[in-house]
Amino acid sequence: HGYGFGQVIQTPTHWSIGDLHLQWAGFLDLETGTPYHFTVYPEVASISPLEGGMHGGGNLTIDGSGFSVAPEENEVTVDGVPCPVLEASVSQLVCKLGDRQAHTGGRGGTLRGLYYASYRHGTAWRADDTNIPDASVRPGKYEEGNLKAEIDWVHRTYPYNGDTDGSNNNYLRESTGFFLPPLTANYTFYIAGDDVMLLELGLDESDASLRSIARLSAHCEYTDGSETGPAAWWRRGSGEQISDPVPLVAGRRYAFRLRHTAWWGGEWTRFGLKVSGLSQATKADGERLPAAVVSSLVAAAPAMELQKLRMRTTSGLRREKHLIQVGDVDGGGDFRLRLTNYWGGEAFVRIYASDDKDTVDEKISQSSIVVFGQDPEKLLSCRDLTVTATTEGSARNFTVTFNCALAYGTTHYLSMEVLESWGTTAKVERVQNGSLPIEGHFRIGHSGVWSSNIDV
Repeated sequence: HGYGFGQVIQTPTHWSIGDLHLQWAGFLDLETGTPYHFTVYPEVASISPLEGGMHGGGNLTIDGSGFSVAPEENEVTVDGVPCPVLEASVSQLVCKLGDRQAHTGGRGGTLRGLYYASYRHGTAWRADDTNIPDASVRPGKYEEGNLKAEIDWVHRTYPYNGDTDGSNNNYLRESTGFFLPPLTANYTFYIAGDDVMLLELGLDESDASLRSIARLSAHCEYTDGSETGPAAWWRRGSGEQISDPVPLVAGRRYAFRLRHTAWWGGEWTRFGLKVSGLSQATKADGERLPAAVVSSLVAAAPAMELQKLRMRTTSGLRREKHLIQVGDVDGGGDFRLRLTNYWGGEAFVRIYASDDKDTVDEKISQSSIVVFGQDPEKLLSCRDLTVTATTEGSARNFTVTFNCALAYGTTHYLSMEVLESWGTTAKVERVQNGSLPIEGHFRIGHSGVWSSNIDV
């Protein structure tokens, strides 16, 4: 009735669920004897974490008062997306963040950060494996959480432990969310780390549209500290770590997934991007950036634009080829070859009549110059060979093809000579010279200005 005295108390947080239910069962008006209920409005004091991934998956902790101790009696939403309650007490709730991809709500807003989860499974999947199970059935998950807005786990230790002594080995870490471009422009993405990485970006906000745009097939060396500088982006070459420019529209969400595998030793990851053509870029409302803003951005980061130049080979391209003829493979025997590179370095290999094409490939490609008192040095600068074998009666022919272009200023990779043979006959011949390197120069015109001559 709005008056009288009731048994209103602040229940301790350590009381059991049964005791708490008794406290909320209702109260008796001491003056009239009429039982009545009152409503307790929940009050939120703090939440943790403050930032989370758009795909959800992590836990949100809400501290405050006036909560129901029965999880199903509490209803929590985060920006309109349901957050099912897992644990409940009168002063704290823990709920699991939902996937906002399915609850866009038409507001166009976004949260900052990514959801991440780490998995251990044997020696860990490679980040670029195509047979990694879906996250819903993937075994071995041992941690999950939300990353802050910056993916730079060299300067920051969260969620990495920052150790490089191998204290955390053999895991796959997957970070998912959305990339929300602030400008309509071309974006170039960069990755660096230890050991293997794969960066995928969607054509839209659906996971089904994800496709690979950059990968790192082996770790970036960082003994000189360059993992914190620009050189880290180029350690494996632009063909791997740096994506082609990707045209994106301001304000749209694009599915984003970054996978990182760490095996032994150090563990670190960096992610970066560049925006090309700021003077032509537009905001979500279609307006271009003011000229003063463009000038200040370019002055602060002058290397904002990346152009990729591809030079294609002509149809008349030839690769260097050698023929090794073995006279009698049925009778056994062997022979010794002297291999000489363009600069006069020599190596010696023994070929047996029973050797197959893979063995011949390994012996030639891995041949080394041996000098007393010095470490062996590989004879060939190109060790990417293709060896084929054909048999005619008791004779066998090996064709050795170099798959590399000739270095500038050279005419061949290898000369071969039979020094001696035992129990068989052998002949060698260079049957085709490789195409000589292209000579000359070219210029590049950009924004009405020509470059100086660039030697091919």
